Amino acid sequence: MPQLFNNLNDPEAVCVNCTSPLRPASDWQLETIGQRAINRIPKNLDINFYTAWPQSTAYTGHTLDVSPNGLRFISDHRLEKGQYIKISSNSLDAIALITYCQQDDETHRWIVGVSFQTLRFRRSQGAFFSAKA
Repeated sequence: MPQLFNNLNDPEAVCVNCTSPLRPASDWQLETIGQRAINRIPKNLDINFYTAWPQSTAYTGHTLDVSPNGLRFISDHRLEKGQYIKISSNSLDAIALITYCQQDDETHRWIVGVSFQTLRFRRSQGAFFSAKA
């Protein structure tokens, strides 16, 4: 049987097939307990996202805001509430659940909200929190 995952105890563990992070997003959320509640903050990131794997070409989006719980982004691609996507950017990788997708009346692009299911930040420190203990 092929190995689908590397060491699950490693916080940097990824799926050996699609390189998606395996660390539950709730681990990041638990690290913020006892600290000031973290609100969504503006964070402009270009992201690639995938609705299936393998997918020959990624869809693209641009974040409106990011938090340890999820993010909002804008895209030309319509998504369905309850759908899972793989997100990749220079700052983070995640598997996310679509919580809403609404078309903007002015731009006719889609505003998408997601909740992180798994999450890996590419840097240990960021603009809104630190993963350092």
